[in-house]
Amino acid sequence: MDYKNEQSDLIKKTFTTEGRKFSVNFKDSPDWITQVSVADRKMNEPKVTRYLLCNLKSGMTFLDVGAAVGWFTLIGAHMVGSEGKVLAYEPMPSRLELLRENVKLNGFENVSCFPFALSDKDGEAYMEGPGMMRVTEKRTDTPVKTIRFDSHVRGLNLGRVDIVKIDVEGAELRLLHGMRKTIENNPRIKIVCEVHEEQMLRYGDDWAHLFEFMSKMGLTGMEMGGRIPHWVFSYEEGVNHSNGKVPKLVSHKGMAQRYFKRMRNKLGL
Repeated sequence: MDYKNEQSDLIKKTFTTEGRKFSVNFKDSPDWITQVSVADRKMNEPKVTRYLLCNLKSGMTFLDVGAAVGWFTLIGAHMVGSEGKVLAYEPMPSRLELLRENVKLNGFENVSCFPFALSDKDGEAYMEGPGMMRVTEKRTDTPVKTIRFDSHVRGLNLGRVDIVKIDVEGAELRLLHGMRKTIENNPRIKIVCEVHEEQMLRYGDDWAHLFEFMSKMGLTGMEMGGRIPHWVFSYEEGVNHSNGKVPKLVSHKGMAQRYFKRMRNKLGL
């Protein structure tokens, strides 16, 4: 059972996987993500949560890119166990602090938290926007460091990367371009990606270019749906899902057709 303990300032969340329950604690704070996504549980995508509960296994390496206060980080830390690794990335300073506090609160020693944004190049950018923060080249009061994904992962000598969860508010394609080598070097990799259709336009990108990139990499996709569409991309022809069934994977052509159908519906054509 989930509950908010007013006396200890903790928010406890309980999950079930393979018939067994486990709980993690979050620090209660006025942060928007904490209140909406954790306390009220209105934003964290339930299908992504179920997918990770089903697919993360002991000993895996899980990267949480755009970790916010750690919802998926803490789930991942429990699921991969002491033999596994979780790498969490959150460039927003206030949320990075909460992320680190939540990891420490639960006693996880298999989590490393990083204070920069993964991208396709090394450099500097800025954070903007209330609530759902995004990286921008427009100067603001919050500068952040950007690091090319492949360079960073290569320097860590991880050995393997199993699952990458991406929530970067429209910068998805930039990040994916930066992780080309990581994808090629990990034939069993699964990429759980939140695709922000409208936010991608801010970067001059769109769904079609993202699907084209995935197709060229040899990946197929599974649409998970959700308030903001989520996709799982993989080299595999069968991806375990929360309902125990093998979902239908679609080619680049199929992904593009869904994109254009969505756009036609939005425009009323």
